Amino acid sequence: MITTRPENELLVCAARRSLNDDLAARMTALVDGQLDWSYLREKATQHGMMPLLYWHLNSVCAQAVPDGILDSMKEEFIANSQTCLHLFGELRKLLRHFDQNGITAVAFKGPALSVAVYGGIALRQAGDLDVLIEPGSFRRARDLLASLGYRLHPPLTESQLTSQFHSHCEIEFWSNGLSVVDLHWGLSPKAFHFALDPRHIIDRSKTISIQGTSLRTFSNEDTILYLCFHGAKHYWSRLEWITSLAEFIRSNEDIDWSIVIARANQARGRRMLTLGLTLARELCDVDVPDSVLSSSEEFDALRKYAAEIQRGLFAREAGPLGSLEMFRCNLRIMDRKMDAITSFLRSIFVPTISDWEALTLPAALSPLYYLFRPLRLLKKYGASSFGSTSSRHALSGKTAEDLARLFQR
Repeated sequence: MITTRPENELLVCAARRSLNDDLAARMTALVDGQLDWSYLREKATQHGMMPLLYWHLNSVCAQAVPDGILDSMKEEFIANSQTCLHLFGELRKLLRHFDQNGITAVAFKGPALSVAVYGGIALRQAGDLDVLIEPGSFRRARDLLASLGYRLHPPLTESQLTSQFHSHCEIEFWSNGLSVVDLHWGLSPKAFHFALDPRHIIDRSKTISIQGTSLRTFSNEDTILYLCFHGAKHYWSRLEWITSLAEFIRSNEDIDWSIVIARANQARGRRMLTLGLTLARELCDVDVPDSVLSSSEEFDALRKYAAEIQRGLFAREAGPLGSLEMFRCNLRIMDRKMDAITSFLRSIFVPTISDWEALTLPAALSPLYYLFRPLRLLKKYGASSFGSTSSRHALSGKTAEDLARLFQR
């Protein structure tokens, strides 16, 4: 990890389920030095690392943390734990109702992942509840959630909901602002290609037990694929996503890597798999079989990209990338250049919830959203997304060459 700030190094040291003696000693030495605690806590929250950071500081070098800092972090840790417990209770209730109504539901990320990687539900920052259902069960699941006090957020018309269902893979349901259920009928939107069939994921799901409650979650191999895809979709902008992948691998010795490779190839996600595993191996020191990584030439290119991600991990501001930067990244992480081209075009023209929130049109005029979206993006991002010559958003020379070769075929 190339970093010039001790706070960033401290976060990387804490990116483990458990610390060895060397990491514990290094954390202690860093805490004994000069740290910007405000910056550290800001970055810890941004990267989903606050629970882990507090856990390790409290167990390794609590006496060295300045007065008031550890107590404040403890309060955050307790609040996060309470939220996690509340969400898990809500998840148990939802899964019970889904089962009683004949809807097959598989929980992923959230409590299921937290237990798998950290051994408990409170060491990941609380978020929403992710549940995967079969596409054909969506309307029944929507009606069931409504009967339990959940509402679509934001409210959508029937035509907007139909568009969301066909072009995207998930939608949020809120309950009094306290619980958020992210209901998935797929794993990736059409604007970001990753061809794992949700029905196959459900068929291969396994049953685990959390605090005496049995629930279904992804198989080990599908979990690795999903974590690599999810990190790639968000361009690995959070340290905790890398940590979760590394600790999941470290905690499961029965992973069938031949299945992982076969499914990644089938999903056209081999480069995403290789990139994620490279980050986990180099940043979190987890063992990954060499046979799993791509060919030497491809691996060298992805390892270079992984190094770029590590260098910029803490420098990048929170928030989405511009359209051209996303396109440039997709050209590097997607197995086929055409998938990146398609992704770019869909991201510009296919309406999303933000477009429907910005402009209300009657159903008869809904095709106009395909014109409204690029105009809205142009106004919102301006040159930074569609024409900037800065290094952050401009197409690189290599990208231009890739495009030229593609359209000459």
